[in-house]
Amino acid sequence: GGVWGHPQTLAPRLNAICQLLPALEPEMLARLSPDLLRFRTQTVQHKIELLADQLPGADIVRMATAWPSILARADDKLIARCQELLHLLPRRDMHKVIEEAPKLLTSTIDEIRLRASELMKCYSELNLTTMKRTYVAKMLSYPGSRLKRLSHVTRYQPRARIYHTPMELMYFMKERAFDERFKPRRHRYLSARKERVPKTIRKLIHAEELVGVRDAFQYGEQKLREWQAEVAAEPPMLPPPPTRDPRLNTKGEFSRRTRERERTHQKKVWKELKTTYRGHRDAVAPPQK
Repeated sequence: GGVWGHPQTLAPRLNAICQLLPALEPEMLARLSPDLLRFRTQTVQHKIELLADQLPGADIVRMATAWPSILARADDKLIARCQELLHLLPRRDMHKVIEEAPKLLTSTIDEIRLRASELMKCYSELNLTTMKRTYVAKMLSYPGSRLKRLSHVTRYQPRARIYHTPMELMYFMKERAFDERFKPRRHRYLSARKERVPKTIRKLIHAEELVGVRDAFQYGEQKLREWQAEVAAEPPMLPPPPTRDPRLNTKGEFSRRTRERERTHQKKVWKELKTTYRGHRDAVAPPQK
């Protein structure tokens, strides 16, 4: 029904839209945005002029060629989204960013704000200002769930941004790739830190302790020396058990008697280490009665 049942109306509209957008082929228009054929030629021309007024300096024909469905949106929605995107990030070339990603004009305002807030958590204002606009446009085109994972990695694993480009990180932010590459979560990361860092070093100086202190730096140095003395008095950490010689897994290289001798020696060394550790621990911190 409608225009689809009148070929004599459909063919002139298709030719008129192809004249307005010369780089857009009819097959591509029918595949990307067939609803655009429901509008008259004057309406499509009006929407192109409206976008040119809202985004001065942007190539509207290029945007409509890459994503024709933006011309099928209502005028009030196009104006609202253009105004929201122009003031979304601290950049002066936001009209060029929208030109690189015209798909942003089809997203909801709430989704656009969510993506911008998560992106500002990942990068500083200076980084967002100097970043390539193609990178900014692509990251704003990704769903908010990916940007949330990116903010998580940026906060708890900042080294990832050193070894990977923004686009590589966004590829890793897929749900499956994120779970495989950044498997340790926050609680696992802190538990690993607790195993490596002595407990006394993780103390904090509260503001109430600094009342009446003339020089906070000298007070901090004094506290640091006290904590280092406490750490030196603590018993040494128990070394990990010795790993088994990989050559013992091969057959024919060592005899059965040689393998038993190696196992006995490893057990003996491990037993001596545990005995030494227990003796040192009891000497430094005797058990309370």
